[in-house]
This record gives sequence, C-alpha cells and structure tokens, in this order.
Amino acid sequence: MSGSSTPFQTEVESTCAAILSASTEPKAHRLNALAFLVQQIGSERFCAFEALLCDILNNHAEDAELRSATALALGQFGSADVLNPLLKATSDSDRQVRQYAAEALGRMGNEAAIPTLLERLTDTDNDVFLMAANALGQMGTAAVSPLSQLLSQPQTRHDVRCAAAWQLGQIQESSAVEPLMNVVETELASEATNEELTALCVWALGEIGCELNGVRQILLRASQHPQPSIADRAKLASKKIARHIN
Repeated sequence: MSGSSTPFQTEVESTCAAILSASTEPKAHRLNALAFLVQQIGSERFCAFEALLCDILNNHAEDAELRSATALALGQFGSADVLNPLLKATSDSDRQVRQYAAEALGRMGNEAAIPTLLERLTDTDNDVFLMAANALGQMGTAAVSPLSQLLSQPQTRHDVRCAAAWQLGQIQESSAVEPLMNVVETELASEATNEELTALCVWALGEIGCELNGVRQILLRASQHPQPSIADRAKLASKKIARHIN
C-alpha cells in the first residue's frame, strides 16, 4: 500500500501511531505497530510518522530494542529530515542503538553521514565498529578519500586500517589504487610485515581490477612473499586484473 490511502487504511495507520506513542503499551505491540507501518504504508506516506519515530529514537527512557527498530525504519524510508536524529543516535549510550543507527545511515546513503561514521570506527563495541565500516562502504565513491586517508596513516588503529582496505575493495573505485599500492609496498619492505593488512590491500587491488602505476609489478612481488595469505591473494588479484584489461 502506498500513495493515497482509504479511510480504513488511514484509521489503521492512526491506530498504529497511537500504539507506538503509548509507552504503557507492551513492547511487542509497539514493535508490531512499527512493523506494520514499515511493511504496509511505503515511503510516500511514511513522512507523516517521522516526527513520532524520531521522538522514540532519541528518548533514552524508551526500550533499546524499540529504539533500534525505529532507527532501521527511519533509515529505510526516512527523508533528509531524519538525518540529524540518526547521527545523534550513533553516540547513544546503548550499543544496540548505536549499531542500528549506523546501519540506518548506510541504508540512507546520505554523504553527510560520512564524518560521523568515520568517528564510529573508534567505537569500543565491535558490532558498532563493523556496522559503521559497512555503512561507509555503502556511501560509494564519496567515502573513498576519507577511507584512503585512514588506510594511509600508520598511526591509525590496525582494525580500522583493515576495515578501510576491505571497504575500498568493495567500492571498487580506481582512485583508491595508489593508496592501496603504497601500503602494500611499505609493508613488503618492512621486516615485520602486517600480514592481515597487506593481504586485504592486495585483495582490494584485485577487486578494483585496473592496471595503474605498475600494480601488477607490486602484486608480483607480493606473490613471492613467504606468507601464504599474502602470496595466494596476490596471485589471485593478478589474475583478476588480467581478466579485466584483456
């Protein structure tokens, strides 16, 4: 159901809104009401409920599961007006709310969320960290530059650099080739090669699949590395690039 609604549909939607608004209603009833709105009314009429859902999301007295579900609903159908409440929710005291707020921002795909998602990569909760990384990947080319910067900074936390390499491989934008190559080259020259980071950068180069500035020469060197995780991925990446350019 979308677009204009019948009187019956309007009454049902009003009932769902009333249930959602009532903090005395059982949580299960409120979750069911939210699910109905998400599944039945579609994006065209969802805006009528945005203010109510934002109030629930940012009310710390509300149940965390309900707030998390509300965040996902806002990310799926919400307009640009729900961006700030979702950004605020990524810093919530509840880890579940932070996690689903980050996921919601990824669903929205609004580039204005990138700085906040980058901050969430420092989250102490691994699920929040992973969701923020995934959300950045959903931003596409707009996230390539900040992710490349994180990747290129040796002082950046190891897991953040690894996440950056992974997402750059997912986005598959050629402008990420040079920073990925630089990391591989630096690590290959190190006496203590960061195996995981190097392997992920090599994999990402194969996913991007273009020959720029001697990528295959660096991959050839990587394919001779004593660590199988690096060597094997380098060989596979070289084959992928060869298929792309031939």
